[in-house]
Amino acid sequence: MTKPGVYKWLKEGVIPAYKIGSTWLILRDELKETLRAGANVKQSEET
Repeated sequence: MTKPGVYKWLKEGVIPAYKIGSTWLILRDELKETLRAGANVKQSEET
C-alpha cells in the first residue's frame, strides 16, 4: 500500500479515521473491527 493510497482511502472513508487539523487519527480498535467485518466500502455506502 502506498502512502498516497492510504490518504485516498482516508478521504473516501474506506479506513475509519478522524481528521484533526492536518492530522489523521486512526483508532486501532475501529480499524480492527472494520478489517474483521471485511468492510472495504465507503462508510457512507453502508446501510
